[in-house]
Amino acid sequence: MRKFLAIVVCKLGRFVGKLVGKGSSMPGKLALKICPDILSRVQLPPHIIAVTGSNGKTSTVEMIATVLRGLGKHVIYNAEGSNQVEGVTTLILTHATLGGKVNADVLLLESDELRCPQLQVLPPHGICHYQPVPGPADPERSPRERV
Repeated sequence: MRKFLAIVVCKLGRFVGKLVGKGSSMPGKLALKICPDILSRVQLPPHIIAVTGSNGKTSTVEMIATVLRGLGKHVIYNAEGSNQVEGVTTLILTHATLGGKVNADVLLLESDELRCPQLQVLPPHGICHYQPVPGPADPERSPRERV
């Protein structure tokens, strides 16, 4: 019953949030208050991919989503960029049926750190860690490294 209530509250919260131009993490926060283990109670997509790194995560997620959609996969990711556990919960529950089955082939997660809470609850099937190499004009590099 708590799972069902958490999903309904999250879906309604996200709907209202879209109407007023806000609400990408608050619905998930409410759902987690109602059912703290909601992420372990839903049926997740068969493929979960986590993208981590210092810079370029959003662009990398969008590129992966474009490629996978081109292959006919139904991909969900947080386009609003709310990548904390509350925002990820909102994403997952708004794409779930009232019974808790997430309607997607692939879930793409963007995370600032590799050991974030949602990756512990949602173990990814693949991790893409993006760490850009400093450019030739990077002041942190010595003149010899710039060549």
